[in-house]
Amino acid sequence: MSDATEQDARLEIAHVLFIDIVGYSKLLINQQSELLRQLNEVVRSRETFRSAEQSDTLVRLPTGDGMALAFFSSPDAPVRCAMEIAQKLKEHPLLAVRMGIHSGPVDSVRDVNDRSNVAGAGINMAQRVMDCGDAGHILLSKRVADDLAQYERWQPYLYDLGACEVKHGVKIEVVSLCTGEIGNSELPQKLKQKKQEHAALESRAAILRRRKILFISLAILLAGIAVVGFWFRFRSQPSTAALQAAPVSTIPEKSIAVLPFESFGDEKENAYFADGVQDDILTDLAKVADLIVISRRTVAQFRGSTKDIREIGKALGVAHILEGSVRRATGRIVVATQLIDVRTGAEVWAEKYDRELADLFTIQSEIAQKIVGQLKANLSLAEKAEIEKSPTQDLEAYDLYLRASALLYGFGMNAKTADDNRPKAEKLLEAAIARDPKFVRAYVILSDAQSTPNWAEELTPEQLAKAKETAETALRLDPNSAAAHIAVGSLYYSHLNDQKRAVAELEIAERITPNDIDVVTSLADVAKNRGDWKVAFAGYQKAMQIEPLEPQWAVLLSNLYFDFRKYADAEAIADRQIASLPHGSSSQFLGLKREIAMARGDTKAAMAALDSNPNRAKSAQSMPLRAAIILMMERRYAEAISIIEDIPERSRNMPDQVRSGLNPFANGHDLGVLALIYRAQGETEKARATFDTAKESFMAWLARRPEELEALGWVAVCDAGAGRKEEALRDVERAMEIWPMSREPLQAAALRVHVATVYAWTGDRSSAIQLLEQLVKLPGGPTEGDLKLDPRWDDLRADPRFERLMMAAKQPVEI
Repeated sequence: MSDATEQDARLEIAHVLFIDIVGYSKLLINQQSELLRQLNEVVRSRETFRSAEQSDTLVRLPTGDGMALAFFSSPDAPVRCAMEIAQKLKEHPLLAVRMGIHSGPVDSVRDVNDRSNVAGAGINMAQRVMDCGDAGHILLSKRVADDLAQYERWQPYLYDLGACEVKHGVKIEVVSLCTGEIGNSELPQKLKQKKQEHAALESRAAILRRRKILFISLAILLAGIAVVGFWFRFRSQPSTAALQAAPVSTIPEKSIAVLPFESFGDEKENAYFADGVQDDILTDLAKVADLIVISRRTVAQFRGSTKDIREIGKALGVAHILEGSVRRATGRIVVATQLIDVRTGAEVWAEKYDRELADLFTIQSEIAQKIVGQLKANLSLAEKAEIEKSPTQDLEAYDLYLRASALLYGFGMNAKTADDNRPKAEKLLEAAIARDPKFVRAYVILSDAQSTPNWAEELTPEQLAKAKETAETALRLDPNSAAAHIAVGSLYYSHLNDQKRAVAELEIAERITPNDIDVVTSLADVAKNRGDWKVAFAGYQKAMQIEPLEPQWAVLLSNLYFDFRKYADAEAIADRQIASLPHGSSSQFLGLKREIAMARGDTKAAMAALDSNPNRAKSAQSMPLRAAIILMMERRYAEAISIIEDIPERSRNMPDQVRSGLNPFANGHDLGVLALIYRAQGETEKARATFDTAKESFMAWLARRPEELEALGWVAVCDAGAGRKEEALRDVERAMEIWPMSREPLQAAALRVHVATVYAWTGDRSSAIQLLEQLVKLPGGPTEGDLKLDPRWDDLRADPRFERLMMAAKQPVEI
C-alpha cells in the first residue's frame, strides 16, 4: 500500500463546532484574557461537551480568539452543544460570540507540543462557515443543515441564507440556526453587503437604461416643447384626486414603545432592577386608553440592540420610543430617560432623576405622566389614580418581587429554565408577601407560578386550589387591581372551565389596562368562540398593534378574514408577513395562500404556494398529503394515490403521539383521503376497506377525547363511505348534539360540512343541499373551490340548486 493510500485510510469524519469572540483583536490584553476565560468556562460546563469528553469522542483545538471542538459521535452533537452555549451566553452580555458548524474529513496529527490532535478540511470549512456570521449567529454548512432537516425536531429552526463568499473567492452555502430564543435572526453583514452591492449594480444598470431611453426621446421632447410647457403650467396645481392619492402615515400619533432600560453600576446582576423600572413604566402607560403601548415581550427583543432608533420604530409601528437607564447605589437611585419621535429622530423630552431610593415609585409615576402629556393623550382621573398607586411601601419586598419576576419571565427564558427557576421564584415571592402581606402584585405572579405546571406534567387539583386561593387573595386585597382580575380570569378561563366568570374578570381588567396583550387576545378568542365577530376582529387587530412582531396574531386575524371569504384582506396580511419574516418562518402564511387559492378553485396557484413552503423541502409530515389533495381536486387520482401510498405509516400509539405533539390521527387523514379517491373512481370495495381502516385511527382518538370535532366528523364520513347508513346518521346526530351552532360557530360549521357529506352519500341529497345552503351564508362554511372541485360532492352535481350554491359560495360573508 502506498503512503498516500495509508494516509487516506486514517481520515475520519468529524462534526466540528468552530467558535470565536467577535472583536477580540480590538480588546486590551487583560480584556481578551478575561473574555477567553469566561468562554472556556461556559463551554466546559455544557452537558454535550462534558458527555463527549467522558466518552472520549471530543478533540479540542484552541485558536487564540476561540476554539474548535471536533465531535466524533453524532452529527447533531455540535449543534446541541452550540445551542447550550448560546443559552448560557445570555448571562454574559459582554461576550459576543459567533459559531460555525460543518461535518467533514479530518486527519490525526501530532502538534508542536507532540500531542495528538486533528487537522484537515472539516476544521477549515467550519471556520469558513463561522466567518460568514456576526455576533450571535450559529451558522451551519448546507451539508449539516440537510442532515438535520431530515428530522422534524430541527426543521423549524433552519433558515437558508444562500451563498456566502469566503477566502480566495470560494462561495459556500450557509444556513442559520435560530429558535427565537437563541441565534441571530438578522442577515449576516457579509450577505447583506453582497445584496446591497447587487442592488447597486442593478440600480446603475437601470439608470443607464433610462439614460439611453432619455437620449433617444430628447428630440421628440424638444419638438413638442411649447405644448409641454403649456401642459406643465396647466398641471402645476395639484388636483383633488392627486391629493387624495398621496400616501399618509398609518402610524398612530399616540403610540409608544418603552425599550429595556440599561443597568449602570458595578453590580451587573442588578439588571433585573432596571427591567423592573422599565416594566412598571410600561405597565402604567398601558393603563391609558388613549395610547397604543407595545407589549413587554415585544420590546424585550431589542435589549442591547445596535439598530437605529428609527429602524426599531418602523419595525414596531410606533411614533415614539422611550429609552432609559437606571443606576442604583446605596440608598439612592438615578433614572435617566429620553423620549424620541422616531419619525424624525428628534428628542421630544428628556429628564434625569437623582433621588432617594424610597422615591422610586414616585419617579416611575412622574415619568409615565410626563409621557402622557408629551403625547397629548387623554388621562382620566381613574387612570391617573392607577398610575400613582404604589405597589408596596416595602422596598425590600419589592426587590424580592423583581428577582422572582426575572426568574419567571426573563427575556429568552425557555420552558425548561422557567421550570427550574419556579421553586426559587415562589420562595422569593413568599418572602416578599411575608414582609408585606398586602403586596398584590406578589400574590398575582405567585398564583401564576402555582398554576403553571412543568412542561412534562399536569396541574394537580391541590396545585390548582392553591393558585386559586392566591389569586382571589390578591383580588380581595385590591378589587381595582387589573393584575388581580387577570390572574383570577385566567384561572377560570384556562383551568376551571367557567368562561362566564373568566370573561367578567377580563372585561374589568380591560377597562383598567386596555393595552394588556393577554387581556386583549383572550377576549378576542372568547368573542370568536361566541360568534361576536366585530369584537373578535377588533381584538386581533389591536393585538397586531401591541405585538407587531408576533406572527400568531397575524395568523389569527388573516384566518378569520379567510373564514369570512374576505380573501384579499387575508392575502394582504399574509403577503406582508411573508415579506418581513425569514423564509423558514413563513410556513403558516404560505399555507394560507394555498388555502386561498384552493378556495378560489385555482389548483395551480395552490400547488405553487405549496412548493414554495419551506416545510415542503423538509418533507414535513403534512406536505405530501396536501399535495395529494390538490391532485385529487384536479382528478389526477393515480398520482394522488401514489403520493399517499409513499407516506410512511405513523404510529397509532395515541398516548405516545399526544405526548410527542404529533398529529394524533395522521393515519386517519391519509387513509380518509385515499378512501375518497377510491370512492370517486368507483372502486367500492377498496373504498369500503380503506374507510374502515381510517375509522380505527379516529376512534382511537375519540377514546381519549370524546368531543374531538374533527374525529367525530370523519367517523361519520367513514361509516357513510363504508355503506353503514344507520350508523352514519347516528354519528352525525350525536356530533351535532355535542357541537350545536352556538358552540364555537366556526368549528360547528366545519363539522356540518362532514354532516352534509353523510347526507349526500346516504341518499338524502335534498337534506345535503339544504344544509349547504345554510352553510354558504356562514363564516367557516364551504368555499367555491370546495364545491367546485371536491369529488365528495359529485353525487349532488346534477341538482340545479348546486350551481346556485357555488355562486353563493363566491360571496364574502358580512361581519
